[in-house]
Parts: sequence; structure tokens; C-alpha cells
Amino acid sequence: MIFFVLPADQRTNFDLIRIPFGPPTRREDGYAIVSWNEVYDTWEAMLAATLEAAKQDLICLSYVSKFQELYGIDILADGNALTGKMKATFFYWAHPMVGNLVQSPRVRPLDPSFQYVENWTKSDFLDESSKKAVAGLLWKMPRLDKASRDQCRICYDIIELARAFIGEMTSICGRKLEKILALKICLSAEFLDSQRRMLATVTEWPKKKTIEEYVKQRGVAALEYGRYYLPKDASDSHSPDRITGQAALNLLRAMIDSALGRGDMDLSGSGIASESLSARCAYAWRRLPPVIRCVCLMNDLRKLGIVEKEPSERVAMVSPDIAAMTEVQRGERAYRVQRAAGKSHVPRFRNVGRDLTWSWNRDEWHDATITYRYNLCPLWAGASGHTVGGIAFWQAQMGADFPKFGKVVICAGLFALWRLYYDRRISGAHTMVETLEASCLLANQATAHDVKSIERLDMGQDAMDYLIQSDFNDVASYQCVDPIRLMRTLMDSFPKDLRELKFVLRNFEDAVASQGYWLPQWSHEISLAKGTDVTSFPGSTPEGEKLIVEMSGIEDIAFTETAIIINFDDDPGLFNVGVGDNGAFRVFKTEKIGGGPYRYLSRTSALEPEEKTTFVVSAFGDLSEDQEMITYTIYAVGKITGGQKRSIDLKVTH
Repeated sequence: MIFFVLPADQRTNFDLIRIPFGPPTRREDGYAIVSWNEVYDTWEAMLAATLEAAKQDLICLSYVSKFQELYGIDILADGNALTGKMKATFFYWAHPMVGNLVQSPRVRPLDPSFQYVENWTKSDFLDESSKKAVAGLLWKMPRLDKASRDQCRICYDIIELARAFIGEMTSICGRKLEKILALKICLSAEFLDSQRRMLATVTEWPKKKTIEEYVKQRGVAALEYGRYYLPKDASDSHSPDRITGQAALNLLRAMIDSALGRGDMDLSGSGIASESLSARCAYAWRRLPPVIRCVCLMNDLRKLGIVEKEPSERVAMVSPDIAAMTEVQRGERAYRVQRAAGKSHVPRFRNVGRDLTWSWNRDEWHDATITYRYNLCPLWAGASGHTVGGIAFWQAQMGADFPKFGKVVICAGLFALWRLYYDRRISGAHTMVETLEASCLLANQATAHDVKSIERLDMGQDAMDYLIQSDFNDVASYQCVDPIRLMRTLMDSFPKDLRELKFVLRNFEDAVASQGYWLPQWSHEISLAKGTDVTSFPGSTPEGEKLIVEMSGIEDIAFTETAIIINFDDDPGLFNVGVGDNGAFRVFKTEKIGGGPYRYLSRTSALEPEEKTTFVVSAFGDLSEDQEMITYTIYAVGKITGGQKRSIDLKVTH
């Protein structure tokens, strides 16, 4: 949902929104919040006004220029390749079923009546005119067809909205690159080993007894993140099977052993009263990749009865005075570590704090925000105090034993959790740059940073290679990761074509899901489901739970070193079957480029068909620019032994 802010004594002067003159005046009080449809008749009209405002704003034009330079798309041009995506995104931004302002985070309401009563009328920040306008939208706009990420945009004028929206659209590839990095982190043996070495020290902590007593007293409910992924009745205060006391401590110890690779969640003799609940706890925890298990525990241990003072300062990468640009910017700009943007740009609702509204609204006039958006970095929840606190805690507990890349492990681990496993439907999460910038919180590190050349890395290289080569000022002893340099490395190392990038992303999703790990699809879950009950990426469905029907019609199969080419006799188009890890394959239709070779859009590893008796692939239907991918699962039945032409039958799950 989108709201605008007006002076209380000019409640109906909508020209202040439509025709702004310079930076807005921030207000602690004496303001009115108005619904967007009081200012514009339709969301399409507001989108048109937003794009027109962007064409008049040097900062928006600089974002567009940088994106066009890298990806060849002018998003302000009529009918550009992202037009459909832009319309869909703006529609969700404007929809009244998305977001809330002052209520505690919760799973997104499914019913318009519930949304109106619980989120838009509970507090008195909207007057009767705005409430009426929001109510009209709830029944006028089409219902959502997917679960959107939680947000509520509050803007002072159309320029501020334009900067936020253009910044969102020019980071579209950055968001996919973020997810690829998060998946690579989950797949990294080196990263997991670093986590485990840190987590194993908990048995030697002086305050270990404090943790144990706290867990026995509070039970599973004491775990901030871990409890979310365990069955609800394990921590629900109303559940007769709620796990507390020694049983809770035994469960925590089993969770730690599992994360450390020392056991497989054997809870026999744990003291958990319900055998069913015990089995479900073990199953749910095993469905998380070991890296994510370690992240949860490293975070949750900090919350278990040990209070450490954490730094109050937040830092960001900043190109000084970039907000004062007098011409459209192009190329790279130097930046340095400086204080991050604060919260003063978001109005305070009576005596209610800014935490929720700040989570979704960046200060679009601040040098830090503009620096990140100019470098096409996704932004969402702002500078992460949670990460800063995590670093301070682990440094305090480990002392001189805190490892060289400890900050990298803490920051990147939390980022992977938030990017993949944090419920984006109920509150904002920190992006890659908003998390990793916390590693640069050193007073003596606030020196000018000239733009450095980027070493292009192979897509298959370990996540730690990407993280460590992006250290700030090349001084690894500082344990700092330059998040902008990391984003530039990802941009340079992965395909620039958006469709190719989607295929690469799906390969990494396959690599995680094919190991049987839960990989949530938040946007698919328009329900009240939580935790591991949320829809998972198809490949991660446990074996034996798929309905299989037969499909045939294969004319010939050609085996190459890196792919299987399947030609269907009822369709002259070729399908490229890319080889992934653990027997997971990717299938998609390919096209000839002129009279040249076929275009393969998937990075693959060597094919060893003689080792496979069954393999899994995903096939995509034809896509337009604004469509999501259509996913199928195909099973090849029988042993494949190679050869240039072979006929086989397939079984397909739709």
C-alpha cells in the first residue's frame, strides 16, 4: 500500500505531492496521512505520474543510466523489456492487501474485511476520508494472485516515490544475484566449516550455565529463529505438548549436534512427551541446510539470557555529496564508510515507534541510499543493527579466539537466512548490502575507497571466494566485506541477460533442493502456513511424495559432455537438459541464433549418465517478459548408458 504525507493544515493540497519543489520537509507531528487514491484516480495514473517524475529527476535518471549501461535496457522507454514487470510490481505496491503501519508483524491477512479492520482501522493515524478511500480500494482492486512481500510505502511526494520505485526496478538483477549468493553460501563446505568451528566453542563459554537455565525456563519459545522452523506446538504456550525444562535443553543440544554434523537429531530419551512431536521436530530441523541451522543457532544463542552491550552506530557505503549531483551520473564513483541513514525521514505515529515504517522506507534523499541505488544494490529494511549486535556478541564470547573471518561468517550467514528463509510476507528483511556493511563498523576503516578493478570469478566457485575477494581496501585483517564491490563482482561473474540469469538461479535452487532441503517459495503461499509448512521449491519434495504420469514421444537424444539434447517428434524445437549436482537436471526449450549454434542457457557440469538410474529435471514453458516461469518435473526411467541416439520414455509430474 502507498500513502502520502501532507501538512495537517494542508490536508487536501495534493499539488504538494504532484508538483514537489525540492526536498520535502520532514515532520515529527502536525501531518496527515492520505491514501494514494485520494491523490490519483487509478494506480495506472499514479504509475504514469511516477515515471514522468523519474524522467525529470537527475537521481532517477542516473539509476536508469547505470542499469542501461550494464543490462542494455532503458526502463523509462515505452515498451521496454521490463514494462510488464514494472506494472506488476507497482500494482502490488499500490494494493491495500499488502502492508500495515503500526500493527505487530503477522502472516498477511487473506480476507479484505480482516485486513481493513485489523490493519487500516485499528489505529487513529488515518482520518475518516482516508479510511473510506482504503476501503474502496479493498473491494475495487483485483485480488492478489500471489503472496507479496510485506511493505507499506510512505512518501512525501511523487519524486520520493519515483526514486524508490526506479531504485527497486534497477535492482531486479541484483535481487537474483543476491539469491544466487545466498544459495551458494548454503552449498559452501568452507563456509559451513567456518561456522562449525565458531559454534563448537559454545561448550567452553563461561556463561554456558546461564544459557542452559534460560532454555529450561523458557523452553523452545526462547529460540528466536529456531522455534519458527520447529512445529508450532513445540513452543506454543497453549499447547499441552509444549517443550520446556530438561527436554527443551536436550532438544537444543541435539539441534547443535546436528548443525555441527555430530548426529542426526536422535531425540530418543530426550524427555519430549509426545513421540509424534519429537519426530516432527527432528524432521523439520533436518529439512534446513546445515548452514542455515548454524545461522539460527548462532543467532539464537545470543538471545538466551546473555545481555551484551552492542554498538549503537550503523555504517554504510557512501559517495559523499552524491545527492547534490548536477548532471546525470555515469560510470563508477568512489565511496567510503560513513554513518548510515537514520529514521528521521519516516513520520512517527503518535506514541508508536518508527520500526515498522522504517523497515520498508529508505531515505531517498540520503547519500547512502543514493549510493547503493546508483550501484544497483537492492534495499529493503535498512542498516542492520541485528547484525552489528551479533558481531559484538560473538566477539565478546570468543575474545581472542574470534576468527579472522568471523565477521564475514556472521554477516553472510544472517544474509543467507534472511534472503531465503525469513518470512518475507510479514516484515522487512535486510538485503545483502544492508547486512554485510555491518562488517565495516571500524572507526579506523572510514577512509576513502577508490573504485577497484573487479576480478571475474567462475560461477561455480565457492561462496567464500566471492566474500573474501571483496574485502574492503584489500586489507583482509580488517575482516570487512565491501558490499558494493561484492555486488559488482556478482554482476561481472554472472550473465547480464535476465532470462539467462533466471536459468542460472534455478540451477542453484535445484542444487539445494535436490539434497532434500526445504527451500521456501514465499510468493506461492497465500495462506496462514508458517515455517516448513510453507510451499517448498519442487525439487525439495521428499522422495515418494510426487504423483507421476507417463509421457513419451522422444525422437532422439544426443549426449554431449555437458548436456543431453532431447528432440521430441511432435515438436521440432530442441530441449536442453542441463546437468546439475546430485543428479538434478534442468530442461528448457532452446532457439537457434541465426544460422549458428544452439543457445544453451544453463551452466552445467560433466554428464555421467551411467551413474544415474533416475534423474530429475525442470522444464519451462514459453515466457513473455512479465510472466513467471512454468515449472514441471520430469523423471527419466531406466538406466541411461550414453550414445548419440536413443529413445526413452519419460514420466512427468506437472
